Amino acid sequence: MMFKSLFITTFLLLLVNTSVTFEITDLIPESNNQSSETSKGTNPSNDNSTFDEISSQFSKLKSKTLNCFGIPVALFANVVEKLFTQETKAEDVRYYFYSRDISGNVTVRNDVDFDINDLPYKSNRKTVIITHGFMSSGTIDWVQEMKDAFLKLEDVNIIVVDWQKGSNTWNYVSASISTKIVGAEIAKLLSIVKGKILDSSPETKEFGSLYLVGHSLGSHISGHASYVLREQDKDEKIKFRIERITGLDPAQPCFTEADLSLKLDKTDAQYVDIIHTNAQNILLLGLGLPTQLGHADYYPNGGKIQLGCAKINTTFWDFLLLPVDIVKTSICSHGRSHELLTDSIHTRISDECRFKGRKWNQKYENISALVKEGCEEDVCPEMGVNSIKYHPDKDGTYFVPTGDDVHYCHVSEVNRKHIKKQLENDEALKNNPVGKLIGHIL
Repeated sequence: MMFKSLFITTFLLLLVNTSVTFEITDLIPESNNQSSETSKGTNPSNDNSTFDEISSQFSKLKSKTLNCFGIPVALFANVVEKLFTQETKAEDVRYYFYSRDISGNVTVRNDVDFDINDLPYKSNRKTVIITHGFMSSGTIDWVQEMKDAFLKLEDVNIIVVDWQKGSNTWNYVSASISTKIVGAEIAKLLSIVKGKILDSSPETKEFGSLYLVGHSLGSHISGHASYVLREQDKDEKIKFRIERITGLDPAQPCFTEADLSLKLDKTDAQYVDIIHTNAQNILLLGLGLPTQLGHADYYPNGGKIQLGCAKINTTFWDFLLLPVDIVKTSICSHGRSHELLTDSIHTRISDECRFKGRKWNQKYENISALVKEGCEEDVCPEMGVNSIKYHPDKDGTYFVPTGDDVHYCHVSEVNRKHIKKQLENDEALKNNPVGKLIGHIL
């Protein structure tokens, strides 16, 4: 087990350094011309006892070790973490508050006190919290597009979490271990906001629900934020209700055997849905976890390689001979998950088409039935923003055919032929002796 984890982590670090050439994403500047950062002093504890109490409580909840290297003894695991990582600090995490009330945003940090009245936040509204993943930022295009889509769909509070100082590093292990810190900081922010609301409006009896969305490492940040917040709220009379978490291809490396408190799972919210888009063995450059994590897990086109991201006739030997193309394919497929969620919001608004899922046991049986057109709503639930309306009756794992461009719910006959070919390739690899060996190792 130790060898397996060490091998996987080492392989991933090589993968990440290889992929740098292909611009996973540009490093995004910290500044945002539309934002205004609240600043009421640099030491909020001087006049905010709530902040002191919350900081003390949350420091006790950040002690668990992720243990990327599979070291069996906790003490040694902690030592190795310190050697390989540089922890993200509270001041490195920024929160951009948006709503329909303002055209830009207000930026908040946990280490700087702020006036709750300066925020475009209403306690009775649902709050959507969007968290990016590795080598990304809160100002990257896809995050902003998703934020805009949510605001167009409904009147909500939006909080975009920007932890780019921890995520924009070539050290994936360091970024992975930072997820528990960022998750705890999100929970701290919410507790501070709640405390300030209750101080200014003691008559407040409840808060709007929380909906957390995370991509890749951001999925596990969302799960850990939920865990810490629930621990914090145990003895509180007024609690946040974590209605939903959507995990967008939750990161695989370092999290396959992680403690449940450190990664996303279905105990983290009343409803947890997962969109798997690059969920294959790490030796095949799979960046997402393949296992079922939520109440409903959706596998677009089988959840491994997405249309438009790779050659249709990719085989195992291509992985050996064309690593450059395969790295690009993995990155493209991994990112498709957030495109699909945003697309599902747009198509809900336009009432254009739907992402219908067919019940799937993750076996390559009757492939033609999986990819065929048409499915009744009472049989096939929707993937994406609408999926919560099928909970709990339609919980489980689902196969979802998708196209090769927006709107991805438009699936042509050519697309269906390509999906079928991809599934046949996946099955062939699974039955290939080398593929079986990889599956046995991992």
